[in-house]
Amino acid sequence: MAAEGALATLKSRVTRLDDAGLLRGRTVDEATLEFDALCEGLAALELRDPNPGGNWEQRWASAFATQVAGFAAEPSEGLARVSAPGRSGEPGPR
Repeated sequence: MAAEGALATLKSRVTRLDDAGLLRGRTVDEATLEFDALCEGLAALELRDPNPGGNWEQRWASAFATQVAGFAAEPSEGLARVSAPGRSGEPGPR
């Protein structure tokens, strides 16, 4: 399935961030889930944008840069440990 392949690709890229020491207190699964949620949210917003013609490429790039920079910060105290979504697309066990 395309969604599984895309998630595997994302996880491999997040693993590279982890290898570089840039996830600071997050697991690869946690960071993958956070990044996936960002992408799904941006896609939903772009689809229902009431002002078509906005610079979505720049918005996506800015959001990605902010997300990756945020990984360098310690996660919040109350961050629940999660797993990346399973085959069904549902969050994994907590």
